[in-house]
Amino acid sequence: MKVRIPEDVYRVLLTAKSDLNDVFIRKFCCTAELSGPPLSSAGAPLKVYEKRLNGGQVISVWRDDLTRQNTDVVVNAANEHLDHIGGLAYALVQAGGPQIVQESRDEISRRGQLTAGSIAVTSAGMLPSRVVVHAVGPVWMPAVADNCKAQLKEAVQNVLQYVSNHSDLHSVAIPAISSGIFGFPLDLCANIIVTTVRESCSNDHKGLLKEIRLVNNDDKTVQAMRAACEQILGSSDTPSRAMASSGSAQNGPSPQEASSRITSSINGLNIHLKTGKIEDEKTDVIVNSISSDLDLSSGAISRAISKKAGDQMQAEMNKKKNQGFRNMIFTRGYKLPCRYVYHVILSWQVEKTLQEATKECLMTALKYRSSSIAFPALGTGNIGLPRHKVADIMTQAVLDFSRAKECKMDVYFVIHPTDKDTFKAFQDKLRASGVSSPKNMEITENQRGLESSAEEMCVSIAGQSSEDEMEAAEWLQGLLSSSPLLIHNNHLLLFGSAEFDTLASGPSSVNIEEDLVDGKVTLKISGPRPEKLLAAVQAERLLLDIQDEFAVSLEEGLLEAAVSWFYEGESESHRYTAKANRELERAYVSGTVTLRTTPGHVIDIMNRTAQENERTFAIHRRCLCDSLRTVQKSATSENWLSQTKTVDPNSQEFKHQRSEFRKAGLILDKMEEVQNKWLSGVFQSKKEEVELRQKKPSTEQLYQLVPRQFCKKICDVGFHRLYATSKDPKHRAGVHFKKHLPNITQRFHVPEKDGPFCILQAEVVIGAATKYNRNQPVLPCAGPDPLQLYDTLIDGALPPEHYVIFDRFQAKPQYVFTCRHIG
Repeated sequence: MKVRIPEDVYRVLLTAKSDLNDVFIRKFCCTAELSGPPLSSAGAPLKVYEKRLNGGQVISVWRDDLTRQNTDVVVNAANEHLDHIGGLAYALVQAGGPQIVQESRDEISRRGQLTAGSIAVTSAGMLPSRVVVHAVGPVWMPAVADNCKAQLKEAVQNVLQYVSNHSDLHSVAIPAISSGIFGFPLDLCANIIVTTVRESCSNDHKGLLKEIRLVNNDDKTVQAMRAACEQILGSSDTPSRAMASSGSAQNGPSPQEASSRITSSINGLNIHLKTGKIEDEKTDVIVNSISSDLDLSSGAISRAISKKAGDQMQAEMNKKKNQGFRNMIFTRGYKLPCRYVYHVILSWQVEKTLQEATKECLMTALKYRSSSIAFPALGTGNIGLPRHKVADIMTQAVLDFSRAKECKMDVYFVIHPTDKDTFKAFQDKLRASGVSSPKNMEITENQRGLESSAEEMCVSIAGQSSEDEMEAAEWLQGLLSSSPLLIHNNHLLLFGSAEFDTLASGPSSVNIEEDLVDGKVTLKISGPRPEKLLAAVQAERLLLDIQDEFAVSLEEGLLEAAVSWFYEGESESHRYTAKANRELERAYVSGTVTLRTTPGHVIDIMNRTAQENERTFAIHRRCLCDSLRTVQKSATSENWLSQTKTVDPNSQEFKHQRSEFRKAGLILDKMEEVQNKWLSGVFQSKKEEVELRQKKPSTEQLYQLVPRQFCKKICDVGFHRLYATSKDPKHRAGVHFKKHLPNITQRFHVPEKDGPFCILQAEVVIGAATKYNRNQPVLPCAGPDPLQLYDTLIDGALPPEHYVIFDRFQAKPQYVFTCRHIG
């Protein structure tokens, strides 16, 4: 499915496409591929005008990406806070690196908020220029047009004066300041800039400023600049022609790298062997090897990755030290050119864990729809594994994965340029495996090449189902609207000061408000479309992080109620923490051999032993529910808790449900049966407990409407109020259900659009029930015993229609229905 996007959105998404794809993968189980011309146009930079003035200065107009310009000075169209969140400013700091961001913050700390017309100066970081001058242009307001014109002129004058006053600076590249989201009329903006340039050159008696380039990346602005130059300065001295800029970005490997590169393809997966530095790889994922204490300063590869990534990576790693982990943990890439770093630990049964870790990295990359992953030669450093052994293990793991999983992915083995022996070991292994025969092995000089040059600017969405794709497309189209964006998500209740500070640090042109009405939390984002889009993507990523953390806590609670792992001490047994218990059960189901619940506590699950401080303990698994005595051990890492089975549309069961949904004004598209042994076991225990107390059967088949993105989480961990869409302001802490489908719209937010939505059918333990009463506690006492509470609240209808429970284990999801409105 394709969604066409306007040019201003396309340019913003080019700077944030990995973040956007991250949202699509985690929120909609879809990938988002951006198609259109590269940011710097389809080919080399284009100079469309050039004029030499009487003073010797050369004025030129370029269509190019400003981040590629190799002038001494590049000008950023900045706002008064120098926060560089969107547009050109964001592109410059992405290319230039964090040094520009930090120096900008220091400048604001020293001077305070800047005013329109002023400038600030920072270094250029990794940009080809030497200096970045941040020029604050005015926000166009017709009522004070003369003031806006004066401020724009002042900004350009200050830029040119700064360059002229420094003997080591001779050239500058200037964009169309204020013509974008600040709304300055383009033709007027071009005329003011060109007029100011001419006047400044006439008054430049030092003769230091030699070249002024007017650089923009869209045809409309480039044409406006050229027209202004032709009107004010006269016709161009030379015809416009395409010119290769010496500061242009390099695509693909260097010639030295290209001479040592092999590519093979199996079952849609491309295997690349190349020389290079792993920390410089621009793949979605790079892999690192770390010690069991999670110290990134140990090992040459780890140090190189950590140094380039910055301190944030070690800080994230420190947070994971007290959590359970297996052979691999992942962090974000931070200042690295990749999105994620997968860190593997090889200090226990090294050869075995190297094979498992390689496969786990590939499976995780596949799960999160990563298109590329880069491995160094793991284990050849401090651990000292023989090169040929590492090549055998890692190559075989990739080959096994490629034959078992049909997927489109680029897998890179990246060997340091000085390590020729290791490169040869991998090369020999690939050739010996038979995949690198003369027919399918090639030496390539530019395997990755340039981005697509398709003219149509769009986002291509690919998902596991058409329903997922449709929901993702609707969300994206909502971002393109000029109206404020509304994010409805009860996980906003879990936002803390850190999340709100992150949102508040965005551009001042974006306004973000939180609203709580009828138990429903809404985040309202308004402002110029490009900045609003970036703020929305950032908010969604924060929500996804919160949702993942919250889901893990619910998983821990479920598994602690279902299964207990413990180890035998000298005199007593010790139960593992909820975090470790979850990781142990997950490892047990997936067949993982070893697990580390803390850096010093290593578990051999196969042999049911644990080692800590050179002592060995026996470990045991105690099932708290009869149904969990045996658990199938073939679940994938993504579906290890729950699985769904699609019901045949031709079956009598489906036909019956379709008829019931039609009576409710709904079209049933899909019906899936939910299977979750852990949740079923805990639910059965709760059911038996209540029925023993009530002396009679006490369950109902009820319905709840939930957002599609939370269906999988409910199947995994059960119902929760944060996953629901109830608009009933009473009893917000409870989980609401309806008895009949025709009434599903009364207290649930049903989508008004034509797209699909989900209704879950659940078996719910009712137990002792009482009617709503505003003057009573949420769950009043069921008798004289203050510890004996009612199980359920019901409405006043006869029979009851609306039910509210407060123990999530009272409900077990049975079916997921995907449906639409009739008509």
